[in-house]
Amino acid sequence: NFIKSNKLRTYFGKVVKTENKYLGMICAFFQNNFVPDKIDLKILDILSATFAVEETKINAQNVSLENEVRFKSLFENSTIGIYRSTPAGKIVFANPKFISLLGYDSLEDLQKIDINKQLYVNPKNRSEFRKILESEYTIHGYLENLKRKNGSIVYIRESSRVVKNELDGNILY
Repeated sequence: NFIKSNKLRTYFGKVVKTENKYLGMICAFFQNNFVPDKIDLKILDILSATFAVEETKINAQNVSLENEVRFKSLFENSTIGIYRSTPAGKIVFANPKFISLLGYDSLEDLQKIDINKQLYVNPKNRSEFRKILESEYTIHGYLENLKRKNGSIVYIRESSRVVKNELDGNILY
């Protein structure tokens, strides 16, 4: 066995655990009659805590990645057109449904347009839409006519909410 073949005589160890999960033990084995002092025990506590913190970080990263995959799938496969634009009228991102609804070939193609001038049939409506968002921070069921790439009109019901910069309160999207 491991202990006999290595002539181990003493060991000390510490359980490694996160808030809700036992991960195992960290142990130190010795071939003599070693008796740990307070510093040795403190080092073991630090190592145990470090392993637990790293495990927690790894779990958080995994959860974040899983959430990102779920969000991306929802976004990419939605039957509803979704987009984000800046107050200045630039599209930051859009899902495939929104891109195809407007007749564009790609997100990059759609990002070339100025929403304020090229998307709304009546550009004044974009201005009105922005004023409502700036004062109420959210809109539900706003009826609008948008121009497709080929010039035809599509009728939509738009809902939107403001996203602000947490530091200065400026509207980002």
